[in-house]
Amino acid sequence: MPTQKKLFKRNEYLVSQGDKNQNIYAIISGAVRVYYLSKDEEFTIRFGYKDSMISMLPTYFTGEGSLFYMQALRSTEVLMIAKSDLDQYLSEHPKHHLDYNT
Repeated sequence: MPTQKKLFKRNEYLVSQGDKNQNIYAIISGAVRVYYLSKDEEFTIRFGYKDSMISMLPTYFTGEGSLFYMQALRSTEVLMIAKSDLDQYLSEHPKHHLDYNT
């Protein structure tokens, strides 16, 4: 399955509001936060740390623009998997599709 390693600098955005980002991120090192803005105030709704997976689920499933931001809190290395690549892999390997849905 095609994956890509990427290093994000501190405060760099993995996803910005409006992005149609359908990646899943496996965090190798570092940390990220997911937040949204409301009347110029930030509301953090989730953190992701080493050895965890994170994505923008509404965007992942609908393909619509993200309502949230995902930002690296410090230097963060991730392994990115695009939804289209994961979908193709699962269609070609039905056994793993069962594992993915459970």
